[in-house]
Amino acid sequence: MKTIYDGSCKVCGALWKKGDEVFYQKGDNGAKATVCSDEKCYTEQGGKPFVPRADSGFQPLETGQSTLTNVERKMSTAGALDDSLFTIAFNRLKDVEAKIGDIAVGEKLIFLESWARTLAMSMK
Repeated sequence: MKTIYDGSCKVCGALWKKGDEVFYQKGDNGAKATVCSDEKCYTEQGGKPFVPRADSGFQPLETGQSTLTNVERKMSTAGALDDSLFTIAFNRLKDVEAKIGDIAVGEKLIFLESWARTLAMSMK
């Protein structure tokens, strides 16, 4: 299913953005839903694959897509993390400039790098 929010897997840490495809299964009796962008992780959490009913008339589309390799998944996660870090650092820069005025371009770049590095190091 296509997501309507950015999110991440609570088990493997895979990240996704709004509109990305994820595997999802609603939890039974108030239990938490099983959701991940990686099919293997999703099924290891107990998620069941979607199997269309024979009488539904539904025909699965052949998309030509394949499951991401471990390296591809890590690169995707790193890219999404990079976007998140930049957004946080950039918003912080806007807050600072609103209080003290414009900063020179070189100093803005140093500020952004410093904040992104600080945030990334705090996540380890």
